[in-house]
Amino acid sequence: MAHTIDVSTLFRPELAPKAGDPTLWTREGETQLAIVHPEAGICKHCDKPLTNAWFAWNRRITHEMFRPGDWKLGEDAFQCRRHTDGSPLCAGFGSDESPKARCGNCGTYDTGETFKLEQLAYHDRVTCTACGDVKTYSIGD
Repeated sequence: MAHTIDVSTLFRPELAPKAGDPTLWTREGETQLAIVHPEAGICKHCDKPLTNAWFAWNRRITHEMFRPGDWKLGEDAFQCRRHTDGSPLCAGFGSDESPKARCGNCGTYDTGETFKLEQLAYHDRVTCTACGDVKTYSIGD
């Protein structure tokens, strides 16, 4: 891992990174904390694997009125999905990559033809072409 963090300085010690965690891309002023899900899908833009991790700003961003006392790393922690290989985001801005849609039954990723969508009178029906699983979604009244 490219960085080390003194656990005693963390707002939430359970967010400390572990030995062997991949080093993900960070924006200026961000620090990577713990990995949540090492396999968080495939990027919908470039097909690279994604990892879900905790990140935090390396300075206080919340007004002291709402968080009095000394600043601690991780007090404003947030989760994001980033490329597992550490490469920057595909869109070039923001903090999160979006994974491809995936069938909840068989796990097949969307290729553009994986799901068949039927728009019916009061709901949408989505069918996985790989396993035949069907889900319906209400579109309201």
